[in-house]
Amino acid sequence: LYLGELSDQLLPSLCQQAAEVEAAPFQLEIDQLTFKPRSHILWLGAQQHPEQLEQLVLQLQAMAERLGLVYDKRIYQPHITLLRRAKKPAGLELTPKFQFQFDDFVLFESVQEALGVSYIELASWPLAKK
Repeated sequence: LYLGELSDQLLPSLCQQAAEVEAAPFQLEIDQLTFKPRSHILWLGAQQHPEQLEQLVLQLQAMAERLGLVYDKRIYQPHITLLRRAKKPAGLELTPKFQFQFDDFVLFESVQEALGVSYIELASWPLAKK
């Protein structure tokens, strides 16, 4: 869930509420290669989203609303960005198929640098087996 820019004063409250999130671990199968023409992004994504992921996202959205945060309200699309400022590929014939196991969720800070964006882990919380 993309939260945008956060103030340093809000970070302790966000971390405290994130620690109260209850969601189960899950696997996510990556099985799509997609080019987004409006944003010029090439990414890997998932056609199916596990119920555990959907529940995690709903809880994080509710947390963001309680904290008064403005977040991206579009339908959540788990993905891995491969390339920004991409040109439309001649053909997207590759069909990826692999899985990730998720046992925690993480708060990252994205930092724009000369060579691109770096992601710094600020905090993480375990997903509890239910």
